[in-house]
Amino acid sequence: DFFALGGDSLLALRMSFLIEDRFGVPVRIERLSGRLSISALAHILRGASPVPEPEAFPSSSGNGLPDWLTERLRGFLENWPGAPALKNGFVRRIGTAREDIPVFWCMQQPEEAFHLGKTVGERFPTYTMRSGQWLLDYGTPQAAALVDCYVDEIRTICPEGPLVVGGTCQGV
Repeated sequence: DFFALGGDSLLALRMSFLIEDRFGVPVRIERLSGRLSISALAHILRGASPVPEPEAFPSSSGNGLPDWLTERLRGFLENWPGAPALKNGFVRRIGTAREDIPVFWCMQQPEEAFHLGKTVGERFPTYTMRSGQWLLDYGTPQAAALVDCYVDEIRTICPEGPLVVGGTCQGV
């Protein structure tokens, strides 16, 4: 496990860029967490895919997330500041700024979102996402589906860069 060996999200991003530059093979950083061994990374670099793609989940909401996860996430976000940036979306718009580089931040608690909105949201268009901590296990297809959901929403909100994406390091 890359993170158990002392890696962090910034090192994972840097490593994925270095692998792509050196070997010409893009490696998504979420593959560096969980159970990816050196042997499995070698398979990826040779063009094989030892990590199966996430399975489809029963999802009546159309967001690609299992219904149980959609319901829990909506329940958590009821008390968060701001409002959904998209209809039925999970990314929330906080702060008052309308112009400049948008900031998307993943965090755990509504209090963090409130403070982010007060400090950053007055200067930059600011959005928050609730991390997957205490919702699901990392390295699972459900965690990958949540990441994909957030990425799709960010691409819809801001189809062109630049933009800033960050958060407190909790995995998803």
